[in-house]
Amino acid sequence: MDSLGANYISPPKPLRFLFEIEKPVPRPSTPSVPEINRVRDAGEVAVIHLQRLIRGRALQTMMYESRKKRQLLINELRSTHALTKEERAEKRRQMLTIRTNQTRYEHLQHEVSKKLQVILDTPRKVKNLENYQSIVQLLCLL
Repeated sequence: MDSLGANYISPPKPLRFLFEIEKPVPRPSTPSVPEINRVRDAGEVAVIHLQRLIRGRALQTMMYESRKKRQLLINELRSTHALTKEERAEKRRQMLTIRTNQTRYEHLQHEVSKKLQVILDTPRKVKNLENYQSIVQLLCLL
């Protein structure tokens, strides 16, 4: 390879000229903030906290006073809407009797429909009018 490299001559490079490098514009100075007086700020935070507590307590007191004013109405509402244990038990008993009556009625309807179906299907099965006695016996079963 050395022999090949020695025979190979690189072409001349173009001339380089010097360029002026532009310097960036200097940054403006960083603004400074005055130092925080931590003692004074802690006092302001404490005052704000106290104001919140006082406002909350005042609101709580107003609500309590208006509740005392309306206590009679509150008691009336509680007494009219709240059922005693006996009343609740009575309502439950009534609901249970209604449900049992409904299920009994449905059961009876089902039984009647079965018997009617037997009665109405019998004439189709009995082709002979001589079997009239069997139809009469079926009617007696009802």
